[in-house]
Amino acid sequence: MSKTTTYAPPATEASSAVVANRWGDPESALEASRLELVYGSQLAHNGQYYEPPIPFEGLARLRRVNPHHSPLPEFVANWVVRYMKPHPLIQRQELRRMLIDYETTGNGFLRRHTDQAGRTVRISHQPTINTRRAADPARYGYLKPDTREFQLFYGVEILHHAQHETLQQMYGTPYWIGAMQSILLGEDVRIFPRLFFKNGGSTGDMVVTSGLTGKEQENVEGIVGKVKGGGRFLRMVFQFSRGKIDEMVKVIPYSTGSDKIDFSKLANLSSDDVLDAWGIRAELVGMTPDTPGGSGDLDKLKRMWHEGGVIPRQQALQDLLEGVLPVPLAFYGYDELDTAYSG
Repeated sequence: MSKTTTYAPPATEASSAVVANRWGDPESALEASRLELVYGSQLAHNGQYYEPPIPFEGLARLRRVNPHHSPLPEFVANWVVRYMKPHPLIQRQELRRMLIDYETTGNGFLRRHTDQAGRTVRISHQPTINTRRAADPARYGYLKPDTREFQLFYGVEILHHAQHETLQQMYGTPYWIGAMQSILLGEDVRIFPRLFFKNGGSTGDMVVTSGLTGKEQENVEGIVGKVKGGGRFLRMVFQFSRGKIDEMVKVIPYSTGSDKIDFSKLANLSSDDVLDAWGIRAELVGMTPDTPGGSGDLDKLKRMWHEGGVIPRQQALQDLLEGVLPVPLAFYGYDELDTAYSG
């Protein structure tokens, strides 16, 4: 929709009304509403359940916007369950799904199914996206996807695997949240150039007219208003009094300095911050390292990641399931796995 501002100077023979119109207000690649989804709100319950401080939906959407952040929750989950020893009560796939939720949102849930004697007969994955802690923190429930009606779990025990949050202990917060702005930057630096080229390689222009009749000015505004390009950059139309410019219609492009921005450096900055937040080297996930020739012996990098990233996650899972499983959850060591598979 066009916005029109009219300035009427004192009436003299040498002056007339100045009219300015513009179309296509600049918009960020990410709308403000999407940023609000991931900034979160104060922890509170609505009488039925506690709202997560950072909405699970917002954290899940962040996986879709950055090519470096997107594969990491699944990469970590795959690495952990790869070393899991077969267990009669929990399938590798169920644990893998829970871990992807956990790495994405800082919260993962498992369902403990029992027999009439209270013995565990099966452990299954409970999707995080619709699971909530009830107003009674000792209980859990889920939001029905179709109606968003909250229903408490009955006859099923929920095991909550949460990354520790120092500000509150109701829900976890993912460790990578400090890289949230870099994740969003990675999307912006890819969307802006795309919109720039879709807009004809321009960030906008000013169409200046002089000495046109009212009808002619309306015709110019009607034509210019329909030419929106990508619809993300500013276009303005000015009508000046006679004699202010040489041409009756003049197009003046303007620049916001985008031609001086090195988008590749911004993209690299984003990817480096994301990988640093996860504590993962680029080579481990099949990405090209910034350092020519790589960052060292790949086997040593794998061992370092296994000791510093995988084993602590395995121990946390064992702590979660301690006393729940009649047979403890166990994992192969780094050097045991190939032998176990081949033997």
